[in-house]
Amino acid sequence: MRKPLLMLTAAASLAASALVSAGENYNYSHVTLGAAFTNTELGGLTVDETGWFVQGAYELESLPLVLEGGYSYSSVNDDELVTDASLDGHSYFVGSRFIISPTDRLDILPGIAVGRTDITASLDSSEAKADVTSYTASLDVRFHLERGLWLTTGVAYQDYDEDMLDSTNFFNLGAEYVVDSDWSLGLNYLTHSDGNSTRLFAKIFY
Repeated sequence: MRKPLLMLTAAASLAASALVSAGENYNYSHVTLGAAFTNTELGGLTVDETGWFVQGAYELESLPLVLEGGYSYSSVNDDELVTDASLDGHSYFVGSRFIISPTDRLDILPGIAVGRTDITASLDSSEAKADVTSYTASLDVRFHLERGLWLTTGVAYQDYDEDMLDSTNFFNLGAEYVVDSDWSLGLNYLTHSDGNSTRLFAKIFY
């Protein structure tokens, strides 16, 4: 199921981008810095996590295509599991998105990405590690409401190389205010079957 879905998304993106040129209102070349506050279901328990992330994106001049990649770190808050236990995650991803602009105010961005998450669980002096590779197909929409304010929403389907993990569907909703040509501030809410995450971020354009 994973490979046909990703191939179909990529083919549709290529066909659409060949017909519609990218808008010039938003600069997709930027560096993003942010913090994330997450609630996750683990073994029937709801635990709180905090983390931070950094992402980079580069918009090609010759094609309506954005190349992107990023790193994030998350940690379960103290005493959320049991005393002296910790759970940390390091995640990396690379991907690409096509920019389709039906109007000057609307951008549609289908994309694909591959990622890896390294998880470390520790209790007292014991430690266990695991890693998961993920494959994501996504579709995001950006709407320029007024001045520097953009509204954002999107869906994503994520599959994993671990048979014990079920595929996950994500939905996100947010807003971003472009202060000027150099930077912006934003808020994003992400939800899926196992929890939700609120992310605050700043972008530096180049």
